[in-house]
Amino acid sequence: MSRSILRAMTMLTILIALSASLLAQQTGSIVGSVLDKTGAVIPKAKVTLINMATKDVRTTTTNAEGFFSFSGVVSGDFSVNVNSKGFRTGEETNIHISPGDRRDLNVSLAISSENASVTVVADQSTITVDSGDLSSTLNSGNIDKLALTGRDVTELIKTLPGFNQFTNFGGMQNKANYNTTVTSIQSAVGNGINTVGIPNRAGGADLTSDGAHIIDPGCNCNATQSVNPDMVAEVKVTSSAYGADQQTGPVVVAAVGKSGSSTYHGGAYLHFRDGAMNSTDWMVGHLAQTKPDERYWYPGGQLSGPVPHTHKKVLVFGGYEYYNQIFPEQTSGGLIKANVPTLSERAGHFDPSLSDNNAACLAMSTSVSGYDAANATFDNGGKRCQQFNVISTSSGTVTGIQNDDISSYLAPGALALLNEIPKPNRTPTGSLDFNYVKPLLNTNNGYIFHTRVDYDINDSTKLYVSYNQQHELYGSPVMRWWMASDAVDYPGDISSSDNSKTISGNLVKVFNASTTNEFLADLSYLYAPETLGNEKVVDKTATKYPYAYPSTSKILPSVYNTWWNNDFGVPFQYDTGRAAYFIHKVQPSISDNITKVFKTHSLKVVSIWRFVDGKGLISRLSRQNRQNRRYLPQKCHKLFQPGKRCVWVDPWGISPTFFTVLGIQCVRILTDSAQKIGLMFNVFVH
Repeated sequence: MSRSILRAMTMLTILIALSASLLAQQTGSIVGSVLDKTGAVIPKAKVTLINMATKDVRTTTTNAEGFFSFSGVVSGDFSVNVNSKGFRTGEETNIHISPGDRRDLNVSLAISSENASVTVVADQSTITVDSGDLSSTLNSGNIDKLALTGRDVTELIKTLPGFNQFTNFGGMQNKANYNTTVTSIQSAVGNGINTVGIPNRAGGADLTSDGAHIIDPGCNCNATQSVNPDMVAEVKVTSSAYGADQQTGPVVVAAVGKSGSSTYHGGAYLHFRDGAMNSTDWMVGHLAQTKPDERYWYPGGQLSGPVPHTHKKVLVFGGYEYYNQIFPEQTSGGLIKANVPTLSERAGHFDPSLSDNNAACLAMSTSVSGYDAANATFDNGGKRCQQFNVISTSSGTVTGIQNDDISSYLAPGALALLNEIPKPNRTPTGSLDFNYVKPLLNTNNGYIFHTRVDYDINDSTKLYVSYNQQHELYGSPVMRWWMASDAVDYPGDISSSDNSKTISGNLVKVFNASTTNEFLADLSYLYAPETLGNEKVVDKTATKYPYAYPSTSKILPSVYNTWWNNDFGVPFQYDTGRAAYFIHKVQPSISDNITKVFKTHSLKVVSIWRFVDGKGLISRLSRQNRQNRRYLPQKCHKLFQPGKRCVWVDPWGISPTFFTVLGIQCVRILTDSAQKIGLMFNVFVH
């Protein structure tokens, strides 16, 4: 018998794991029973829920079983008042709700012959949370007290139990995969800080901002907006043991933005870090370079309160922050060290005995140069230093080359491309085998604006709308994530002009004491085109590049770069003539949740639609075509087709110490007809 039960539980667990879903929970619920001192239920008691910050009020009455329920409760701190004729008024305060929470209260009223009340300040440890999930919450107090390197609050999830910082190459490289130094449109979720064994950049983690999905659908890493610490009220992280009504996972990071309050509040601030007191990097000093002028400035402000002439029915919060950042380019460490063509080679003279060619050859290792100095021999198998007397040209093979001199065969197109490569500025040595060095600074300047509006339409209808807008101009002097050996910075002052918009809305309608409907809609959007700040330096006419090949564009074609091998310093140049480089991501979703109370049961039915469209010519974000060693435009289009989902959940308290949750979930996703059903049976003993 026990083996059969174990097998059944195992199958149920597998079904739950298969029932991946889509929409994040952004609200919670407060349920409970009203009893007298003997334990008898009190029907028709008036229960009032008050948001302690906004003073928003919702009311309901207990049913014949003395049971009450508030669904679609936004995150925040609340108090509950209970009134019934012949009893003292009962009140519980300091009840906190985070996304997905279900708080269970048992309010006991004493008989009274006079108008009296009893107030109980709730201890969160004694309020039952009827959920089996494993979660942690960073509240505004934690966020204010914990130190942040940058301006992304998801950095702080590393302080929670079970989380670790992902490092490159399976931890073999002692380098974080997520850099918090520079503020930009990104996050630590999915590509920096992991838990419960979720794979890096392969799904399994979701990030929401006021209910809107903002995880990047192109790589399941980073985000389509930042979560600013001065504009967020709390962050709840759920990492395991979901019910059927939990729609993403196994890790969900839900950020809740600040809301307006019934009184006016505002302020201004300045966060900054400056490199004036930083020590000089040893290599920078050794090469007689100047210490970089590094600074990070984040001025901002916020204002919240009731909108005038609305009788405090409409509350608004608004926050704005500007960021001005100058920093060492990250992939190069702020210092480019490369081997570029020598002055002799630029003139077509490749004789290894020439002084500058010889210095370069001697500084390199034999495996790279192909020159064995001890025996004065050359490996003429395609190494950097080799002797030759035959070359191939567009007109055919040329033989009889003397002293490795091809100066007569340099085509004008080759010269135009060669002029994009900087000239050497130092003599290489064995310990420092590069002939070009350049300090490289980068910039990322922009702003973030976040607002939330709470509209108390009436006691039974509430509307919550959140909007986030972010724009930045992020320089791209080299690849943002890695840099090829001996590569140099791009010509043309390339930058990424990133535009982000996120909007979410939540409409809660209470039809009666037993029926509540919650409608949610959200959209996240990111558009990031690459732009040239100085187009003239890569213009065909200005650089005297004479060919139409490979297109009629006025911009120079891409320059070959091997990426994985040591090669002469070559800028990886965007071939903007064939197509514009951009990233474009759109994620809309809609959900409708109906909660029905029947006796002591709360039945929830959820229907969901979500669409993910991520597309673009992703030069610096996607794959390399390794057959021809050229980056080609790649498309990521309609990563997920429209999906539908229905969820039925029944939390049921059998007794004060025995609680069950039974759920069923059916799924249809993508374009196939596969149906998935997940069953859940959780038992909690309080």
